[in-house]
Amino acid sequence: CYFPFFTAAQAGIDAIMTGHLLFPALSPHIATFCPYFIRHLLREIAGYNGVVMSDCLEMKAVREHFSPADMVKNAMDAGIDMMIASHSPDFQAELLDALYSQVKNGAIPEKRIDESLERILKLKEKYPPLPTTPPEGAKKTVRIHRAAEKKIADRSITVLRNRKEIIPINPGARTLIIEWGKVQATMPLSSATKVSYLARVAGQFLEHVDIEILDLPLSVNAEQGSPVSYIPETLKNKLKNYEQIIAALYSRSPNIEQ
Repeated sequence: CYFPFFTAAQAGIDAIMTGHLLFPALSPHIATFCPYFIRHLLREIAGYNGVVMSDCLEMKAVREHFSPADMVKNAMDAGIDMMIASHSPDFQAELLDALYSQVKNGAIPEKRIDESLERILKLKEKYPPLPTTPPEGAKKTVRIHRAAEKKIADRSITVLRNRKEIIPINPGARTLIIEWGKVQATMPLSSATKVSYLARVAGQFLEHVDIEILDLPLSVNAEQGSPVSYIPETLKNKLKNYEQIIAALYSRSPNIEQ
């Protein structure tokens, strides 16, 4: 799991977020509080000098096991530049108070704060803040976006259960289900390519159902640059024999297919 971070670090990515994962074989500390991961592997080995931020410190993996004072000390020792608290302003204030207190009593050197501050200011210079919007203007923008969101949602509703018969499916009618074969690259090699996913389930709800599994065409339309879809003539001739036709479109990632 180190390689993606190593590659991103060497490519000069602006910021990296840690996770609250534990790798007992490497360190007794979760990654967010682990100097070995951040100071050694990321800074020294990968040569990364961008901003490192924590994942949210209000997550149970941290909040239920560490006090705010311990979180601050552990994060600073590990090399975290920005401690993230995503939910509660009061908790953010607790972390800030703990940081101020530990710098004041010498538990955290002020030089350590300067080290992170330099990286953060450098990042801010690269991405200047957007123009501020007065509260009334912001509310107006939100209202416009909410209207658009509702419009999109209303047009993209997916029916999970047809209890109110919104989709007029007649269980007694002759039904044809059309499916497409799997792509070998996105399935386990042991899986058969001509197996229907819906045959067993469809038989529980439909009295007269046939399944047609089509091959995915491999040819590409030179003008459009996309796979050419087609329905074989033999299938076109069969369609008139059915009162209902269901085209089963689904993701071909193995987990979703199951």
